[in-house]
Amino acid sequence: MVVLAFIAVRGFVRERADDPWSALGLPFIVIGSMLYAMLPGMEFATLAAVLSGGDPVAAQSALRPWFLPVLLVGAVTFALGVLSVAKGIAGHPILSPGLTRLVVLGLVVFAASRFVPLFAVQGYVQAAAAIVALWPIAARMWSPSPAPLATAG
Repeated sequence: MVVLAFIAVRGFVRERADDPWSALGLPFIVIGSMLYAMLPGMEFATLAAVLSGGDPVAAQSALRPWFLPVLLVGAVTFALGVLSVAKGIAGHPILSPGLTRLVVLGLVVFAASRFVPLFAVQGYVQAAAAIVALWPIAARMWSPSPAPLATAG
């Protein structure tokens, strides 16, 4: 769902500002999100080993050297993409100045939360940051006339 949300945001930014930063960031968001999606599969490997009669300790030991690199590469890749989109949003009058600051802050927190493998951060902080960052853009996208707020003269 995050990837779809950022695809919609990229389309909106492209229509309103033709910004190259959001275009640059989108592939990084997709790749980072796909790497992030691999992590729960790695976490379920121990359960799968138990249910299939395998050795859960061996399964956990086999995945240990892979988990942190996948987490870090995915987080860095996602962060690069999200920060690029944030730069694109910040550089154009798509939202009011106050909302732009709020959205950029939410995007920065969203990107940073991917680095912390704790449920409290992944489950609550990341979700709250995504809501803070994406809802104002969604509201602007669905407003009756989502034209730019101001034009550069």
